[in-house]
This record gives sequence, structure tokens and C-alpha cells, in this order.
Amino acid sequence: MKNKLKRLLPRTKIGRWWWLPALFLLATIAAVQAGDYTYTINSDNTLTITRYTGSGGDVVIPSIIEGRTVTIIGYRAFGADYFNPNTNITSVTIPDSIISIGDYAFSFCTRLTKVTIGNGVTSIGYGAFGYCGALANVTLGAGVTSIGEGAFLLCSSLTTITIPDSVTSIGDSAFFFCGNLTTITIGNSVVSIGADAFRGSGLTSVMIPSSVVSIGDWAFAFSPSLTTVTIGNGVTSIGNTAFGYCTSLTTVTIGNSVVSIGAWVFWRSGLTSVMIPSSVTSIGNGAFLADSLIAITIDPGNLVYSSVDGVLFNKNQTTLIQYPRNKAGSNYTIPDGVTSIGDYAFGWSKHLTSVMLDNSVTSIGDWAFAFSPSLTTITIPDSVTSIGDSTFYGCSRLTSVTIPNGVTNIGNSTFHGCTSLTTVTIPDSMTSIGDSTFYGCSRLTSVAIPNSIISIGDQAFEDCISLTIITIPNSVTSIGNWAFSLCNSLTSVMIGNNVTHIGDYVFGSCDSLMGVYFIGNAPGIGWDVFGDDNITTVYYLPGTTGWGATFGERPTVKWWDGPQIGANGTREDVSLNRGDTLKITVAMNAGNRAGVPVDWWIIARANNSMSYFYLNNFGQWTQFDGSFSNCQPVYQGRLFNLPATEVLSAAGLQPGSYTFWFAVDYPMDGILNLGGYILLDSVNVTVQ
Repeated sequence: MKNKLKRLLPRTKIGRWWWLPALFLLATIAAVQAGDYTYTINSDNTLTITRYTGSGGDVVIPSIIEGRTVTIIGYRAFGADYFNPNTNITSVTIPDSIISIGDYAFSFCTRLTKVTIGNGVTSIGYGAFGYCGALANVTLGAGVTSIGEGAFLLCSSLTTITIPDSVTSIGDSAFFFCGNLTTITIGNSVVSIGADAFRGSGLTSVMIPSSVVSIGDWAFAFSPSLTTVTIGNGVTSIGNTAFGYCTSLTTVTIGNSVVSIGAWVFWRSGLTSVMIPSSVTSIGNGAFLADSLIAITIDPGNLVYSSVDGVLFNKNQTTLIQYPRNKAGSNYTIPDGVTSIGDYAFGWSKHLTSVMLDNSVTSIGDWAFAFSPSLTTITIPDSVTSIGDSTFYGCSRLTSVTIPNGVTNIGNSTFHGCTSLTTVTIPDSMTSIGDSTFYGCSRLTSVAIPNSIISIGDQAFEDCISLTIITIPNSVTSIGNWAFSLCNSLTSVMIGNNVTHIGDYVFGSCDSLMGVYFIGNAPGIGWDVFGDDNITTVYYLPGTTGWGATFGERPTVKWWDGPQIGANGTREDVSLNRGDTLKITVAMNAGNRAGVPVDWWIIARANNSMSYFYLNNFGQWTQFDGSFSNCQPVYQGRLFNLPATEVLSAAGLQPGSYTFWFAVDYPMDGILNLGGYILLDSVNVTVQ
């Protein structure tokens, strides 16, 4: 030993016996076997049990081993693990000499049924009795001050526990998913109840004493038998989802000192009504989204919140915070003066079919109407400028929405899963369509994307299985990943001339997609942009660049030549004398675009008087005001090759200049969109 120590430790000036103190130190920390126990000697000459090696059964831990007092049960001293559980120990008695029970000290003792903890123990470590599934009886000593995290985690046979008055803190997950724990007495010195402390318990009622200041996140969540909770007057904060998923919880008394109520506190609970005291100054999102809640009442003395007819508002009633899920009535009109609708405000409403927003409303929060299964109609006034993320997520009966012109932004997933939505109007004020905005809108047959949109987000129209035609305007520069994937009824897509990048799998699994028509140069593309599309052809216009024999692994074809118009047998400008006969003819070369539904327009202008005329589908020339909003197409239908056809024969035109246009625009909607996808030809005529 001495030679080994000489190699390990430096020589000092103490002399040849320099190594004796080091040897003594090693001796004090080396584990020693004594009977059924392995121990180490602490600095105060007491012992820590580091391992139990006995045969199990009813174990009574000695207070003295080899003349020294046992004060600590060390890390995993009696414990095991998931793969090698201790199946021998059935009961444990811990003497008063023990002051600390270490982490995992008895974990995975799967046949342990009874534990008696002496009065000297002050702390119970992390997971000390965790996973002791047979543990049914626990007596905590009068000296315990803290119960560590996960101390009795998953002790599924534990039915009752009394926490003595000495305890000041109950750690996170201390009694996590003790599913048969039906009765608990919380001592009058407990100050904090940790996160998940009683999550998943079998408790039926809880009385939280006035000593408690804070209740942690998820502290009593998923306790399906819990019916009654009384929160003492010392509690100042209730953590997020503290009583969430307590489906039988019908009665809660909130103490008069509560200042903060976290998010989702009573989510999916059975509460029918709740009274909020005057002390509360902060309420988290979705705090009262209880399945059966019909009314929220605020103490009149509260300086921050108010309620009207059971609906929660801020004090001056400019923000609607929470509409109770189970409130009676199918229609609701938001009161005058409300400027904002809070996050989750109408989320999961059971009975609402229609909501009317007042003209004072300017913003609608995230998830504001999400998962409202009966909502069919929503009127959004022009005053609204902002609509949040997932606002109408999962509103499966919502059939149509008009987004007003003042809205500049709608968030991600706004209409995600609105499976009954057939029409939506996107205003020119918007510049982007967010991620997953229309994801899974399975009945949406068409959508007009305005020429103000610059970007289309990831998965924006994914799984819109009824979409047949999409026109992406010239304003758009980027199309996000998977934006139109799984749109298996989509047959035709027109892409504007400013798109520079198309993301991954944008048109993937669009089984019916036959043609994608590009106005501009070839953009950059991501991975597998036409993945699993076996019939798709990519079309490009003459004069554009970047095209090869394939694009995105699909074949390319040069696109159509378009409409042609001529006067008196020529497509060049002509000059006539007064009294000459003018004959206007049109022709169409559909090329590879044949079969696409378009509008056909034939329009004339007398340049001197600035009078406009259109040729209607009865062959009649009709004057209009030149705004193009009240003219009509000569034909609406699928594009076909048209040989030269006379559309006007006239003599005696007044002297002056005239312009004639023959145009087609896409899609077929009866609207002449000069800023959109329009191909035209023109001829000028001068009459002397």
C-alpha cells in the first residue's frame, strides 16, 4: 500500500510518515461491510448506509452499527432499477437516528408495502420511494421538513397519506400518478406544493391550508375523481394546468389572497361556475376552459377584471377574455367598445353557431374560436387589422369567411382543419399567407390569391383535397415547403413571373395535377417538388430562361402562343378612309394550354372620346365606363383553337383612332384582371 501511495501522492516535508493522513482519509470514505449493511464513515464519525445486502422481508434499520450512529441512508442504498427491481423487502422501519434519506434510496422495491419513517428524518430525497408499486402504508415522522422530487412517484397502491406539520415543501412529482391515493392531509406548515406533486392521483377532495403560498404547475392535474377543492387564504399563485383534466371537479373555492391564476388551470375540468376574488390581478390563457362551465363571476371589488352575463372581460371591458364553453345560447354579439378578443376567448365553445363582432374590434387573438364544433358563421368587421395564429383551427362547420380589407396579417394555421369551409376571401391588404393557414380545408374548391401576397407559407394549402385550380399572382416571390401537397384534385397551377423559390414537396402527391404553367423564368426549387406526381407537365413561355428538358424531374413543354386579332386581313395597324368597311377578326392558338378554363374578352376603345365597348356573348357591342368592372366576357369556358373569325364589320366610322383587344385571362371567373394572368393581342385602326 505504501509503495502505491508513493506513486499516487507527492512527497512532502512532513517526513517519511507524510502518507498517514491520506491513508486515514481513504479509510474513512472506503465502504465497510457489517452484517447486512455496507457503510461509510461521515466526517462527524456517524455512518451512511450505502448498501443493504440482507435477505429482505421486514427490515428494521439499526440506529447503531459497530458503535457508530447511523444518520444517513445513501443513494440507492436499498433501491434497484427498472430492469433489476428489489423483490425481497416487504416493509421498512427507519429509526429516529436517521436525518436524511438519499435519492432513490428505496426505488424499485416492488414488494415493499409499508414504510415507517422515524422522527429524526428531515429530508426525503429525489425518487426515494419511487416505483414502489405495492407500497400502501407510509408513516412520515414528525421531523420531516421536505419531501423531495418524485419521492413517492408511481406508488400506485398508496391510498392515504398524512403530511405532518413539520413539512414546509412538497417537491415536484412527489406523489406523481399515485392513482389510488384518495385521501391526503396537508400539514399547516407546507408553503409550496411542487409541479406535478399529486398529478394523476385518486384524490376526491383537497383542502389546501392557509400556510401554502404557491401551487405548482399540473399539481393536481389528471385526478379524475377530484370533486372539491378549497384553496386557503394564504395561496398567492396557482400554476399552469394545476387542476387540468380533473373531469369530476365541480366545486372550487379560491382564497382571497390569490393574485395569479396560471394558464389552463381548470382545462377540461367539470366546473360549472367559478368565483374570482378581488385579489386576482393576473389570469393566464385558457384558465377557465372547463368543459361544463356556464358562468364566470368576478368580485365587484376586483380592479383588473369584470364579468358581464357570465363572460370574462378586463375591467373597462375593452378585451373579451373568456366566453364559458358551456354557456347557453347559439348566437352571441360582442358588446360595443370591445377592441380585442383574447387568445382562446371562444375556444372549444359547445353551443355557439354564430358570433357577431362589433365595429370597435381591431384584433382577434390566437386560437380565439378554435375547435368550436357548432360555429358556422362569423362576421368580421372592417375594423379588424390582425387575426392571430390558429384562430379558427378545427372549426369543422365553418362554411365561409370574408377577411376584411383592413387585415394585414393572419397567423399560422388560422383555418387549419376547417373541413366545411368552401369559400374564403383574402383581401388586397394582406402580404403573406402563413404556415398551414388552410391546411386540411377539404371542401375548399377555389381560392383567389390577391396580387398583394408576397409569400405563401409552409403547408399553407396542404391536404385541400377539393382544390382544382390555383393561380399564384406575380406578386408572390416564394412558396413554402409542402404548400400544396396532397391536393389530389388539383389539375392546373399558374405561377407568376416573380417566384424565385419553390420549397420542398410543394406539389407532392397531387395525383391529378396535369399542368403547371410558369409565366416567368425558372425559379429555384427544393427537394422533390413534384414528388409522386406521375402525369404532371411543366409549361413555360417563349423568351423565358432557365428551362431544360425537365424541371423538378417532370418534362417541360413550351407554352401556348395565345390570342390574335387583326383588321382587314392583317395583324398590323391599319389606316382607313371615312366610309371604308372595317372588319375585325380574332383567332386563338391554344397550343398545349387547350382545355384550361379561361375568360375570353373582345374590347374596343374610341381613343378620341375614350369610349369603351365590349362584345358580349350575344354578339352585341355594349358601351361601358372603362373601369373593366362592369364589362362581360364574350365567352367563358375551356381554351380551344379558334380559326380566324370575323367579330365586326362596320362602315362609316367617325374619323379618329381606335384600338381593339382580344384577351384571355385565367382563371375563369368573369373578372378582367389586368394585373393578373392575361394574354392579349391588339390592333390599332385610324380613320381619316
